[in-house]
Amino acid sequence: PLFYVWREAAIVPVIVLAAAIQWVLVIIFSLRRYPLKFSFKQTRLSEGYGMVCLGVAFVASGILASAADFIIRSYLSHAGDIQIVGLYNAGFMVTMTYGGMVFHAMETDFFPRLSGIQNLGGEFNKIVNRQIEASTMVISPLLVAMTVGLPILLPLLFSHDFLPVIDMMRGSILAMYLRAMTLPMEYIALSRGDSRHYLLQEAVAALLLVVAVIAGFHFGGLTATGYALTVASFLEFLFVLVYTYYIYGAGSAEVGVQGKRAIGDKVDDEMAHLGGQVSDDFASQGGGDAVVGFGQAAGDGSDGVAVSADGDGQTEGVLEVGAL
Repeated sequence: PLFYVWREAAIVPVIVLAAAIQWVLVIIFSLRRYPLKFSFKQTRLSEGYGMVCLGVAFVASGILASAADFIIRSYLSHAGDIQIVGLYNAGFMVTMTYGGMVFHAMETDFFPRLSGIQNLGGEFNKIVNRQIEASTMVISPLLVAMTVGLPILLPLLFSHDFLPVIDMMRGSILAMYLRAMTLPMEYIALSRGDSRHYLLQEAVAALLLVVAVIAGFHFGGLTATGYALTVASFLEFLFVLVYTYYIYGAGSAEVGVQGKRAIGDKVDDEMAHLGGQVSDDFASQGGGDAVVGFGQAAGDGSDGVAVSADGDGQTEGVLEVGAL
């Protein structure tokens, strides 16, 4: 209704009003679940430090993305004209922004599941790999349909004046496939609460985007910027893959081995203590000697507990407790 009444003058009021309505709805439903409480104690403030850091990383990554977009548009307006900027914005919006909506919808479920896993390992890797597979399978039909239907889709969304951007859009479609593989790995740092690692990845992605688009337009015009987006996404994928493996791959394997050794030592101590108690009980009750074996000491090479007594005691048996 505001656009109908005030036309272009309603753009800013509509943006502000939409944000205010969203803010009010979030406040209303959030307060029912989590009542508003103010506390300035040091313990309370320290509890929310991690969340504040993640929030700052999100805001900073958004600022980096906006800055990269501003630099690209400024360069295109100076190297070309305002028409080139409009064509680039249209192509980028249809391919990258609309496709990103699919990723955003899937990540609302993926990120909580990834954050719910405390330790890195097989289950953690399985969730990331499944998310990559699901993202690729969901985005593939959309991109195929977009590639075939661009001559029909563009006039419906914009006008026939935007048809020259088709070649650029087709060159950037492959970037969405790479984005489907990159985003789940980028969320690993967020799920671990490593805001600095996440921010570094976003900074490198913004830098690659700016350099690739400027170089592509300089050497090949508007069409080359589409292929430059694909090149930037490929370089970002390689960086995130290597960086994530360096931070969480090799390091987590070493931690896992040390953790298993620590757990094994603890179990050995506890089992030895338990064996001494059982031996004392058998000796006191049966009047003879008692032998308790754990693991390989059980006599058959299996993981278990073997208990035997002679003399007056008549107990002999094996209690298997499974592999530790």
